[in-house]
Amino acid sequence: MKNELLGILIGLAKALDGSTGLENENTNSIFRKCLKEIENDSDEDTIRACIDLANAEKKRVAPNCFYCASPCLRTSNYDMNALNALPEELKELKLHLLNGAKALAAKTKTDDPVIDEYIRTALLAIGYETYEKQDLISMLDMFNRSWIHSI
Repeated sequence: MKNELLGILIGLAKALDGSTGLENENTNSIFRKCLKEIENDSDEDTIRACIDLANAEKKRVAPNCFYCASPCLRTSNYDMNALNALPEELKELKLHLLNGAKALAAKTKTDDPVIDEYIRTALLAIGYETYEKQDLISMLDMFNRSWIHSI
């Protein structure tokens, strides 16, 4: 179930990519809340509630994508099993990004634009195949700055 929720959150981040005006404080709090529940190893009912919450937000920001006859995959949920098919080095970097996003979400109590930006960007990097090793390393540097900012 946690992988399903992660896939939906990555799909939500992709739906927001390049869009302006769709994201709001509620969107950021959904990312933080859901990742925090995953990080805290919450029970199945809590994860299911997070899945419903994330799906509702995704429907708000990309309503037509749920009913599209020709999906473009831009907003599709990410299959977390796809990480296993990546070269080991890329897989490890993406897992570090994901763990960083979960840790920051669990640590952050209020809206924080720096943290929110890292979380969204990390989820995008995991969901898109176009990110290369150096891109992911740069993102880990962004995580380090975000972590220091959160202290």
